Amino acid sequence: MYAGNLEWVPPDVPTAAIPLLDAVTLLQNIARDVGPDAPFRMIDQRSVLAIGLITGAVSRVTTLGDSFHNIAKSMHTHCTHESLMVAEHDEVLHISEGWSSRLGEDELLKF
Repeated sequence: MYAGNLEWVPPDVPTAAIPLLDAVTLLQNIARDVGPDAPFRMIDQRSVLAIGLITGAVSRVTTLGDSFHNIAKSMHTHCTHESLMVAEHDEVLHISEGWSSRLGEDELLKF
């Protein structure tokens, strides 16, 4: 119903890489039909730790700083269009994030 250009994604491979703009379109379609809080409601029905590779990276550490370091190390397996850099200087954690794809007005969820 909502798959759009993602019909080819095998449902039994949750780590399959998918194109960013197709994923954004999928979320837009769901938000339009079900409501803009649909992603929150989907997460609310299951454990956050059961969703995605990044939550696994966070669950293996005890400090917030270590969590960010693990996320940065794991990011390349999570998504190819986003980067996360983490550095520590003078006991201060510096986090920067960037995207290799530009999302325009059409991709924003405004409801």
